Amino acid sequence: MNLRLAGNPPSSRSAMNPRLVGNLPSSGLAITPGLKNGATKCSNSTNASWDATPEVKQHFHPSVWDGHDFTSASTKDLIDERRLIDLKREVKDMFSLAAVDSFQELDLIDNIQRLGVAYSRMKLNTYYNGHTMMIILISLIKILARMNMRNCLMFLYDVFKKFKDEKGEFHANLASDVHTMLSLYEASYLSFRGEDIMDEAMNFSAKHLNSMLKYLSSPLALQVQHALTMSIQRSPERVYARYYISIYQQDISRNETLLEFAKLDYNFVQFLHQKEINELQSWWEHIDLRSKLQCDFRRRVVEAYAINNNVYFEPQFTQGRIHLAKQWTILA
Repeated sequence: MNLRLAGNPPSSRSAMNPRLVGNLPSSGLAITPGLKNGATKCSNSTNASWDATPEVKQHFHPSVWDGHDFTSASTKDLIDERRLIDLKREVKDMFSLAAVDSFQELDLIDNIQRLGVAYSRMKLNTYYNGHTMMIILISLIKILARMNMRNCLMFLYDVFKKFKDEKGEFHANLASDVHTMLSLYEASYLSFRGEDIMDEAMNFSAKHLNSMLKYLSSPLALQVQHALTMSIQRSPERVYARYYISIYQQDISRNETLLEFAKLDYNFVQFLHQKEINELQSWWEHIDLRSKLQCDFRRRVVEAYAINNNVYFEPQFTQGRIHLAKQWTILA
């Protein structure tokens, strides 16, 4: 089944400041000079009568999202909820088939996490508590498995000591496998201040990844380049999921069922988020604080929503996202 995703995959540069919709028209209006530090000037005229509505001067730059309808028919057409339920059931069944091969099971869990579908209350719940932490630990387990150290995963600091030889340097054979280097690099971001061995692991893995990069082919080269530019810990979960879907579909060993499920799920969750933003924009227009309080207000509905969406994106947190976004919008 040839599925399309709504939107374009984020680039490494845009991952730090993701946009829900690209190619927006820029506003030609300039910020009105005269106010310092974004201060708000309110109308306090005593000559205005109750029947007349005095003019409110605009001191803030208008929102670039004004007049934009986030819910599009094209996105809705990409969603087949019945097929989504069937695929979810099939992905759950994969765990029983992969249980006989621990490497295959770890790889399945890793891909489910990176594709952004682990929230779907699968059997995976028995394995993890937290998105990014699980991805890193899974990557670390892969390293231990390759080095026959499966029983050594106690504390991350102690685990990294296992990667060093008697001279206190990292084993040279680690640098022979790009997947091991990538996993070691991602795991090194879990360090605390003062853990020198973690910093050494980051420098060691980054050095070898950069030297390997010119010899790698896509999609592995893209994945390594993205990791070096924007680590998974610094990427919003949905932004990373959109990026990884585009990488995973280029993998010749990909699981077609899992890929189709990830695409449908992404479109479904994205459409839900778009409807929530439209609801918030309608709410902001309805309360009309600008005319009621005779003050100019910044319209930052989308920005306020994005803050909460980056923390809790799951569909079951709709009301929480909306209520928190309303508070952020008023405070902004």
